[in-house]
Amino acid sequence: MDKIWEFFPCFIFIAFALLAVFGIVWSNWSEKKRTEGMALSAEEFGLPFFPTGDPTLITELSHFKLFSQGRSRTIKNMIHGETAAVTVGIFDYRFVTGSGKNKATHVQSVISFQSSALNLPQFLVRPEHLFDKIGGVLGFKDIDFDTHPVFSKTYMLQGSDEEQIRNTFNSKVLDFFESMSGITVEGEGQRLVYFRSRRRIKPDEARKFMEEGFKVYAQFKSS
Repeated sequence: MDKIWEFFPCFIFIAFALLAVFGIVWSNWSEKKRTEGMALSAEEFGLPFFPTGDPTLITELSHFKLFSQGRSRTIKNMIHGETAAVTVGIFDYRFVTGSGKNKATHVQSVISFQSSALNLPQFLVRPEHLFDKIGGVLGFKDIDFDTHPVFSKTYMLQGSDEEQIRNTFNSKVLDFFESMSGITVEGEGQRLVYFRSRRRIKPDEARKFMEEGFKVYAQFKSS
């Protein structure tokens, strides 16, 4: 019995090692199946698929907040479409923040639009949180609209040119955002990105996500 207890720490070490190996194998298998699923969605759309994404897109979007935070930024599983009117990409975006015990990996699905039909001021609109309300008391800027109290209560809207942003966020756009929940949109010039923070779609949700993205794009195209 004493000999069993003598080797007990070794058993614990081996058990944790096996769990770690299983976790890696499971993760790799899951990512492989995800890539296969997204490739199938691209095939159903009739669009090109790029499993390793397009690294240059991160640079092109680096002025947006989502693509300027953290490190080890990568794009994967990209479905790409292009017409004379708009270029669109759906992809998985991953980045890392913190270090040690505070290290966190963030993964989410993103849609990126580029179109000459867009002429946007720089802005970020996202769900408003408790800390935003505290920040408002401390003087941090949040653009609100008296005509749309639900939007003003639900979303944080910020940007460099308030007058242009107010012109862009007309009643039609504000009504649309009040009908949605949990969405984040960044825009500037001819570019627009749409996502739900820390939400990665399943491959069979790609069509719904694409439809949502084009609804967002349509609001700003028409505005």
